Amino acid sequence: MVAAILFGISVVAFGQFGFYYWRAIIAATARQPVPDRIRVAAGIGASALGSRDFRAILMVRNLVPDLKGS
Repeated sequence: MVAAILFGISVVAFGQFGFYYWRAIIAATARQPVPDRIRVAAGIGASALGSRDFRAILMVRNLVPDLKGS
């Protein structure tokens, strides 16, 4: 019984660690700037991106899936 409780606590702790790691990866990715050539290709002129610009960037990615570079 004690082993089952310890196992349950371990699973919950591992899940919590995985969730926080996932959030950190998302936050680090969100801080990356969008390159100028992607902005031009997507037709985004403003320096501040918003949620409405995500569709334009996604369309550029779908048109050119092998786009590589910094």
